[in-house]
Amino acid sequence: MARTPDLAHKHDLLDEVTEYVRSNGISDLSLRPLAQAVGTSPRNLLYHFGSSAEMIKAIVENSLKIDQENFENVLETMNAETPAEVILGVWKYLNANRAAMRLYIDLGSLGQQALNDLEYLTKELSDPWRIAIAKSLMRSKMRAEDAYEFAELSVVTLWGALVAFGPGPDSKDADPTPIIIRLMSIAENTVAGFRKTS
Repeated sequence: MARTPDLAHKHDLLDEVTEYVRSNGISDLSLRPLAQAVGTSPRNLLYHFGSSAEMIKAIVENSLKIDQENFENVLETMNAETPAEVILGVWKYLNANRAAMRLYIDLGSLGQQALNDLEYLTKELSDPWRIAIAKSLMRSKMRAEDAYEFAELSVVTLWGALVAFGPGPDSKDADPTPIIIRLMSIAENTVAGFRKTS
């Protein structure tokens, strides 16, 4: 079924505002600069999205969809078998998309109610990473319960590295690679320990 002109325009507008926010973050977002950046007016944005809150929710949902699709492609092409390879693959994706990841980190600036509304969305983003890490651990004979717990800790560590070392694409902060290498080493040692006891 073809979109009506209004729905087609809203869809195109959503893609444009999503691209802007993925590049510029959400913490200082205001309607006027956003509208100017995408070649429209604040009134037109509100007409299509209803409110700033609804627009932000739509942007985050659209951005998550982009990252979920991109990461599925990464998983298919990385050919990673070991937990360390999977963790490194997840990190490379996060690091290569730091500007976009800033959107999810910046959600904290929206206030607790907005966070409550969007929390389930950001969990959806990192679920494929958890699953990929956990499955690699289970292939190495780790119990599912332990694998998912380790995967959860890994994902938290990867997010933390992004926050601690600056989410911006031009960050000149210290290189987080040693932390990621340490995480990979812990994963390999954990798997080696499980293999010895099984």
